[in-house]
Amino acid sequence: MLFSPRGVSSIKYYKSAVKVLAIIILFLTFLFSCRIVQAQVASGNSKTIHVKFKEQFVARAAIPQQSMRTGVSRMDETSKTHNVLSVQRIFPDAGIYEEAHKAYGLHLWYEIKLSKNSRLDKAIAAYKDLNYFHEVEESSDYTANWENANATPILPSGTNDPFFLNQWHFNNTRQTGGKLGADINLLNAWKIETGSPNVIVAVIDGGIDLKHPDLAGAL
Repeated sequence: MLFSPRGVSSIKYYKSAVKVLAIIILFLTFLFSCRIVQAQVASGNSKTIHVKFKEQFVARAAIPQQSMRTGVSRMDETSKTHNVLSVQRIFPDAGIYEEAHKAYGLHLWYEIKLSKNSRLDKAIAAYKDLNYFHEVEESSDYTANWENANATPILPSGTNDPFFLNQWHFNNTRQTGGKLGADINLLNAWKIETGSPNVIVAVIDGGIDLKHPDLAGAL
């Protein structure tokens, strides 16, 4: 069959229009899926896992917000299996200060958001089986409860702080929904030392007022 030049141009135009339309549909589908993910995360209809990568397995690609892909194939497969909504760094890229983040391993920590219908225990077990991480743990929402502090708390020896029981970083009993025992082990430290006037503590800051009443005559 022979086509006139005008007919050939029409076919080319039609094909180009179909390609453009397909790209637009894919783009709109992507935006729609991102909106669904954002809505689920924002509404609290999701579960959260925190992981700390081993250096050699840290996510190889920059991960845009609300993306589940990391560039680590086996991890991406696991995320897909367990209906992961997003994977992103807990501590964002710090730009010119990023090397400081890396020095303390902050670049290794990632937050994984899963659908509310996901089995958290199975997802955690699957990520642990990958052997890509130093830590894999459930992240619970922080719940402040100092407003309901016991009026007559039982205080450990060595403190007269009425809000001691609410300070999870000293003695974590999951009083704010955190991880049992994730604290500085202060009570055991007090068995060794509770302070001494012979110990000098210096707080280093950006600058001091030499004429401040607390410092005058003490420097």
